[in-house]
Amino acid sequence: PEEAIEVLLAGLGPSRPVKFKQADALLNFELAWDLLSIRRYQESAEAWLRMLGLNTWSHATYTYLAAGCYLALRTDEGLRQAEGLFDKLPTLLARKRPGVAFWQAKMSRWNASGSQLTHYAQCIRINPAEELGVFWNTHRRIPKSIASEHVRELIKLTPYPAGCDTEQPSHWPASSLTGSRSDLDTEDELLFRNLLLGIAQRALEDFTTSKRLLLLAANAKDREITGTWMIPMAHFEVAVLAMLEVQESERESSSDPQLKTKWTSAINDAAKHLDEASARLGDTDLSSRLESRIAMLRDELQLKKTTLG
Repeated sequence: PEEAIEVLLAGLGPSRPVKFKQADALLNFELAWDLLSIRRYQESAEAWLRMLGLNTWSHATYTYLAAGCYLALRTDEGLRQAEGLFDKLPTLLARKRPGVAFWQAKMSRWNASGSQLTHYAQCIRINPAEELGVFWNTHRRIPKSIASEHVRELIKLTPYPAGCDTEQPSHWPASSLTGSRSDLDTEDELLFRNLLLGIAQRALEDFTTSKRLLLLAANAKDREITGTWMIPMAHFEVAVLAMLEVQESERESSSDPQLKTKWTSAINDAAKHLDEASARLGDTDLSSRLESRIAMLRDELQLKKTTLG
């Protein structure tokens, strides 16, 4: 991501020979995601806000992502900026742009959770920008240093996740303290933590821990979850993990006589999870993006089966 960011910044620099608004919008859009993927939250927030002047696709999405990035700074100023941006969302949502149902459901849940606070942003501990980033697949190439930061941050949130050795407090500004409440007090938040932790542990090549966490997310009870995209996404990520595990085994020992058997087993396991993901999509929020990723992975599985013979 660092190299991509440098290329994108150069493409958007003041010395570029031609300025073309539509091209600038595409470059800035990718830049904002790349900055988010490596936790450069201040710069990512600024890039999302620039999108407001570059196109009209979904100002609610850009505003929401910028708010999440400011919230992730975990400073009083960041919280103030996030609150101001969140306050703009109801008006933006009235314009019926893409993702309206997703944002409205999120805001409804936050308002309910934060009803005793000055502003519901004070109760948010799971970064909403990172949440959408998982949906957008920004974590596919995160370096191990960034994955480690995600793990360190997420395991400090109460209630502490099972199997994680920590009792360190999370550091949030005093203005966002929520008294005796747990940091995560909804099933959605707990599920997403398992999902992101599983993805981060996979990036760290701790496949055993990754699988345990992703399966916890995949096997959550649908009726307790508002964010309907997370369970099919977890099944998809388990499918990806199945392939990566054998890929790593092949890298370590390409002469392993059991390698073909391992690939066949992994392909079958991945296919089952893709079937589960597809079956659970239904009216899932923003389902088309996940559908396309499932289709592409199915194609890869078929190609690998053909290669194996």
